[in-house]
Amino acid sequence: MLRRIELHSCAPSSRWRTTSTAGSHRRTSGQWTTQTVKSRSMRRMRMWGRGRIAVVLCLMLALLVPIVLFATGRLTLNVTASVPVGLYWLDRFDSRTALGNGRLVLTCVPPAAGRVALARHYVESGSCQAGETPFLKYVVAGPGDQVVVSAAGVAVNGERLRISAPLTRDSVGRSLYAEARMYRLAAGNFWLYAPEVRSYDSRYFGPVAQVDILAVARPLFTEHQR
Repeated sequence: MLRRIELHSCAPSSRWRTTSTAGSHRRTSGQWTTQTVKSRSMRRMRMWGRGRIAVVLCLMLALLVPIVLFATGRLTLNVTASVPVGLYWLDRFDSRTALGNGRLVLTCVPPAAGRVALARHYVESGSCQAGETPFLKYVVAGPGDQVVVSAAGVAVNGERLRISAPLTRDSVGRSLYAEARMYRLAAGNFWLYAPEVRSYDSRYFGPVAQVDILAVARPLFTEHQR
């Protein structure tokens, strides 16, 4: 009789411990799963945070670099019709720089021409001697070349440039003057030109001195490159 009671009394205890142990395992497993999810979520949040910081830094850098390049004179924006509208990279010009025909340059013009351009708002205020911004123009003739200006256009060494006939009035009716004459360009002198009917270039004010040329320009992004 006693043996039966002992066996009977032990059975429920054994079942209770088993159930309790199983429940403990389930709770432990549940806790481990929750901690894993939280850990993964925190890692994702940290990665997302780092990604956002990286994007912000890249945007700041993308904005800062052009500002620095403009401020240091390595970039210029052209909005005139003389050359394609867009951004241009500037290589500093000095006496060792070769200026072959067709090179695009950033240059100041003779002071009298600069004052006219500024007064008539052909250009904005800038750093040149007469207070105007520098011009972007093509070099089409240099020392030793012969340039002839006539009502029909500009001829370099006997070859007429297209769209080079000087106008007698600008777009709002103000008078323009181009002296009909022949030039033999001296050392250090260059002829500026742009293939645009209203380009304000050497056809109106003659050659420019080498010391007035500031940089050689190269297109980075222009309307013709789209």
